[in-house]
Amino acid sequence: MTASDWIAIVSLIALVLGGGVSGVFALWQWHNSCKTRRAEFINQIFEKLLFDSELSETIYMIEYDKPWYYKFHGGSEQERKVDCLFTYLTYICYLNENKVISNNEFRILEYVIKRVCQSKQTQVYLLVLSQFSKDQGVPPPFYDLVMYMRNKVLTETEKEKFDSLNGC
Repeated sequence: MTASDWIAIVSLIALVLGGGVSGVFALWQWHNSCKTRRAEFINQIFEKLLFDSELSETIYMIEYDKPWYYKFHGGSEQERKVDCLFTYLTYICYLNENKVISNNEFRILEYVIKRVCQSKQTQVYLLVLSQFSKDQGVPPPFYDLVMYMRNKVLTETEKEKFDSLNGC
């Protein structure tokens, strides 16, 4: 927890203890405003996935298995768009993994993430990229997306292959 979180908690406790009924009302109001802000945040993420033309076109390209991965670091415009999408999906997975968004909130976005991760082109690309990063001695990009794919999409046989190639 950050210092601002602790200050907010202490302030709320002081308000509840000092204010009686008005303190309880303030706490209830604060709780509802937090829920509203979280809902607005999830909506912004969802809208970006659906209505940002570059992201939505890339999602459909992957979901409908149109060829996009020809050569690792081939420098294509499609690869750049895929990297942009993967960065965004990784951020969503990161938020869920670190409990910034709840599993219920993540579920709203999970369909898109799962469909992208089910693509064989995506799996090969992320595996090659992970291996390349390992060989370079740098952390892998898209780590949280890769871990989602590994834990939620790959079969046990695919997990074993993935783990052996990545030294997990």
